[in-house]
Amino acid sequence: MKRIIEDSSDSDAVPPPQRRRIVIAESESEDDTVDSTAFQSSITGFDWVTSDEPGYKPMITLRNPSPAWWKKNVQQVNPSETQPNPLNRAFKDGDVTVSSSPSLSRAVSVYGPSMAKVQAWWRKQDLGSPPNACDTAEKMSDANLSCVRPRYKSIFELFGGSAGYSSVLAPTNDVTVCEVGEMYNVWRAIKNPSINWADVFATIPTDITEAKRKLLGTAVLPPGRQRRKWVGGTTFAQLFEDDDVRRVMEKVLVKGATPQQKPTEHGIEHARADRRDKLVAKLNRIRNWNLCTGFVDGVKQILDRTTPCTVVIDPPYDSKDGDRYRHGGSGVDFEQLADMCIEMADKTYPGTSDKNQLIISESDRGKVKWYDRVIKGLNRLNIPWIAKTYKAPTFKGTTSFCEVVIVVNPDLENCVAEDMRTNDYKLFRKNNLLLGLPAVGQNEIAVINHYGAKNAFAKRAGKELNFPSNFILKLQTRAWMDPAFVQPRVDWMDIQQRQ
Repeated sequence: MKRIIEDSSDSDAVPPPQRRRIVIAESESEDDTVDSTAFQSSITGFDWVTSDEPGYKPMITLRNPSPAWWKKNVQQVNPSETQPNPLNRAFKDGDVTVSSSPSLSRAVSVYGPSMAKVQAWWRKQDLGSPPNACDTAEKMSDANLSCVRPRYKSIFELFGGSAGYSSVLAPTNDVTVCEVGEMYNVWRAIKNPSINWADVFATIPTDITEAKRKLLGTAVLPPGRQRRKWVGGTTFAQLFEDDDVRRVMEKVLVKGATPQQKPTEHGIEHARADRRDKLVAKLNRIRNWNLCTGFVDGVKQILDRTTPCTVVIDPPYDSKDGDRYRHGGSGVDFEQLADMCIEMADKTYPGTSDKNQLIISESDRGKVKWYDRVIKGLNRLNIPWIAKTYKAPTFKGTTSFCEVVIVVNPDLENCVAEDMRTNDYKLFRKNNLLLGLPAVGQNEIAVINHYGAKNAFAKRAGKELNFPSNFILKLQTRAWMDPAFVQPRVDWMDIQQRQ
């Protein structure tokens, strides 16, 4: 039979009057269902963080209430009942304590003698419509990217593409790229031991002006147009007789994902002497990577391993955004992929409590996405995850859309949960943050993807952490989801006021 969980993401209130039922896993009994608390953490809608830790009172924190609700129910409560502290506001409401951190975020934590009483308080609230999950925060904040660094030396890229993540962040050559179709042939060509990449680049002039003249032709500005057009030049078929060489250089000398007949102006920049040396070195390195056929084959290899690994899951977008790819999302069984993600995340390995680290990337618009199924399964199994939504510009930079990065089984010691959503309050417990992590140079090159935002994403993840001057204040705001931080402070202030 199927295991089901109730979904409250489409509701305007908590708890919702109606809930959709989503199948998420197999179950032995038809009656074996998961009771929805309506406070499950999610990357869309309201952002709940629940804790029920021995030694502290049960607590539920709402991280993103609407400004109107917060002002009415927290900021404008009776001043005589509010602690005069700019860093938090706290008051009693029957058996529960309501506290909030107004600085930087309006997180509201409610704790009391039982989880039932805490839930009852929240259920009385008219919270209005869920806030927009996609914020305008910079996705490449140094603190945020501490969470996407690879935890393990072994990396699998299930939808390899250009493997921009591993090209920048892989600590060793233990990388497996999974692909199908033409991109599989590109990676097979990179691994071709008979190709001398230094000799291939030697056929291209090192002088950029000469290289553009030979490869691009003559630049002209057609009447009525603002951008120049290159006339003449040399096609890839004319440049490279060997099919494997041509497949790779079509990626190296083109800026952008659209197939081209000849190099592009920006792609030619890789012919510069300083860059070609790095490209040749990188090609010689990644030709030692492993290659597998499609994501299903990759998942099988991961589940057959005896040690955990880092898994990068970046499929074609499950929306109209995916239509921009040659092989769009229509060829992916996203329900199967979601179940495989849960299985990989829950996989145990002999001799260690560590589990696979999953890094999932997807667009966040158009419809309920496949990762919604993943999040519900992770919550059911108490598998920690952390997520960030951000706005990403389209190719021409004229519009933007939301994307989300979800890190499953993150590094609980070094992952900084600033401005992120998570189902594990312990991620906000940061007493010994490790600063100055080893940096990866910004000039590191992903060979066949020197344009995409995810390459820049990986580069920024390699930077050292540089915390802002108000770091302590931000630390306090993040820690407002942790009962070990909230409750002793609020209780102490309550005692001081009564005295």
